[in-house]
Amino acid sequence: MFQIIFTSDYEIHANGDGDPYKLMVETTERQMDFLAEYGGKLTILADVPEIMKYEEYKLKYGEDKYHYDAIINQLRKAVATGHDVQLHIHSSYMKAEYEEGNWQQNWDEFNLAALSYERINEIVAECKGKLEEEIRKEVPGYNCHAFRAAGWSMSPTKNIYRALVNNGINIDTSVWKNGKYRGNIDFDYSNAHDALIPWFASEDDIATLDPDGKMLEIPIYCEDKPLYSFITPIRIFRTIRSRFHKHTVSEKNKKDVYKADTGKETSSGGGGKLGKLFRKYPFKLDLNYPTGRQLIGMMKNIEKNYAGIEGKIPVVVSSHSKSFVRGNESAVKSFMKYLHSNPDKYEFAIFGDVDREYFRNFDYKRI
Repeated sequence: MFQIIFTSDYEIHANGDGDPYKLMVETTERQMDFLAEYGGKLTILADVPEIMKYEEYKLKYGEDKYHYDAIINQLRKAVATGHDVQLHIHSSYMKAEYEEGNWQQNWDEFNLAALSYERINEIVAECKGKLEEEIRKEVPGYNCHAFRAAGWSMSPTKNIYRALVNNGINIDTSVWKNGKYRGNIDFDYSNAHDALIPWFASEDDIATLDPDGKMLEIPIYCEDKPLYSFITPIRIFRTIRSRFHKHTVSEKNKKDVYKADTGKETSSGGGGKLGKLFRKYPFKLDLNYPTGRQLIGMMKNIEKNYAGIEGKIPVVVSSHSKSFVRGNESAVKSFMKYLHSNPDKYEFAIFGDVDREYFRNFDYKRI
């Protein structure tokens, strides 16, 4: 049995551009309704520092310009109706200042994992506390226990691992097999323990198994695919749309964004332009970009490659609220119909449904 865990990073664009109501509230409401039609549950990974800034603006200026109330009400409603909310942190918002009509982020704190243990612990404690405080007003038993890093980066691991565990967070879901990035965040998950099966992670390296570890890594399922697999209608649509929709940020913020991150995702393979055509690239199980056929094909690969394993195995599906457009719905509908029509293989779940102790004693030689 596979437990399908749908996740969505709940945020606007990283440079601060965009209407939170359109990019977070409206899209997430559609996503939850769409999944619930087939019995699916959505885990919202709420970017709490960003949301706290929206509250700060409301309190300072007496205007709910960033729709703070609608955001908080949606998070409470999600948990109350069987969906889930867990933690996501863009740490550059923690000391952001509102200037020139934009949030001028503190790009020195862009990479949470690279900060000192004391600073990470302070940020995690404040953000987790805020999330629990607000949601418990509607759902008293709510507990924040899972995390996804901004930019997928849990590297370097030691300080962020210790801070998360110290604050009662025992699940991370940032790793995707063979994912790499070089820039202001810098990670390499080439040696991730597995593409699907969770593992208790080492304090020194989130991608490495430590049977005595305190943090369970539940990876985002990923396969290596040739470059042409990435050419899908929704990617073409988004590429064309980006030509006509430029992010509206101040000149100061634009320069700081560029200084903060000039890196890119990388992959293994031959060098040069010709080499790129023959490489394989990590292709995440994601609701925003693949076609319905691709999503179903990935599930069939899981069925084949992990056949015979007893117990319930979580399958994490990623997405972003800001990227969930109408064009995604046909692909997601096909995917949901496939899952729903195979109840002997799939059930819909949240992270709280995962049996942690099952993986404490899991025999990875069976994979």
